[in-house]
Amino acid sequence: MERATSALAEAGLAERVQASVRELSAGQRRRALLAAAWVGAPKVVLLDEPLESLDRALRDRVLGWIDGLLRKGATVVVVSHQLEPFVALATAAVTVRNGRAVGPVEWPASAAERLGILERLARGEPLDPTAH
Repeated sequence: MERATSALAEAGLAERVQASVRELSAGQRRRALLAAAWVGAPKVVLLDEPLESLDRALRDRVLGWIDGLLRKGATVVVVSHQLEPFVALATAAVTVRNGRAVGPVEWPASAAERLGILERLARGEPLDPTAH
C-alpha cells in the first residue's frame, strides 16, 4: 500500500488517494494509470503515446521511469509521434508501411543520426537516401 500511495503522490494525485477512478478527470485517470504502472516491476511494457497531454514534470518522470526499466533489462515498446524524447533511449526502430513492418534498422551511436532515421521512418521515406 505504501508503494501505491507513493506512486500516486509522484503522479500528483496525493489529495485524491481515497477517490474512485470514476471520480477522476480524464487527465487524473491518465496519471492514475501511470502510478499503477510505476508500482510494479514489469519485464515488458507497451506504451502508446506515453507523453501525450503531460506537463513537463510528469513527462520527465515518465522518461526517467522508461530509462530505469531499460537499465533493469526490461523491453519497452513505445508508439509515439513525439520522436525527440525517445532518441536517447531507443535501441531500435520499427515502422509500419503499407501494412508491413519496416525494421528494425541498424541503430547508429549518434543521436543526430538516430533522429534522422526516426524522421525518415515517420515520413515514410526510404532509409537509404539513394533508394527510389
